[in-house]
Amino acid sequence: MDSVALRAFICASIILVPAIGFGIANMPKVMGLAIGAGVAASIFVNVDKIATFSGFGVKAEMRQAIKEAYATTEALKRLAEPLMLAAIDTLTYGSRFSGVPWSQKHEVLRSLDEVAGELSLQGNAEISAARSNFFRLHTWDHYNRFESSLRELNLDRETADRVHALKQYDTENFPTEDQIVAALGPDVSVRLGEAQREALRDYMFYRDNRRLRSPDVDIE
Repeated sequence: MDSVALRAFICASIILVPAIGFGIANMPKVMGLAIGAGVAASIFVNVDKIATFSGFGVKAEMRQAIKEAYATTEALKRLAEPLMLAAIDTLTYGSRFSGVPWSQKHEVLRSLDEVAGELSLQGNAEISAARSNFFRLHTWDHYNRFESSLRELNLDRETADRVHALKQYDTENFPTEDQIVAALGPDVSVRLGEAQREALRDYMFYRDNRRLRSPDVDIE
């Protein structure tokens, strides 16, 4: 491993490893602090390049240091990408049945977004696809939560099948409120209680905003 790659590996490890560890351990605030501390600490990995700037040849050393800094940044981005993809996939799939609250997972994702911003990775196609997958599954989770809330209404089989048929897990064809109301039919729509209306509002808000309507929203 050359010096640039080694330096980038150290930076990536300093920034991402503690942050991801705290995130998986359900400590999002500590994770945010770890990200900030990691970014600051990674700067000091390059301090030795600046410390030698004195006397004759300072301009040449400065130009070389800048070149190496750019090279280190690019190498860091290449190393950070697979780590971030693994972290987002863990949030999407690995924690689905582990009891991690939805608010916790969204806070961790927000912290990862901050790291992506620091490393100018917001436009990375694979990271964007992983984030979209996260939001797609959590939107359908919200719809499932609404559908489950309908059980206490003892829907007839035909109505229940129409509501269920609106789900297309592999797509982002999320049902609109009008489609849901049409599937329920006028007789059922007027019977919706507060629990069903709240679950529907939670779903519609997440569908339109990609964020939780309330930190208390979770799988029940």
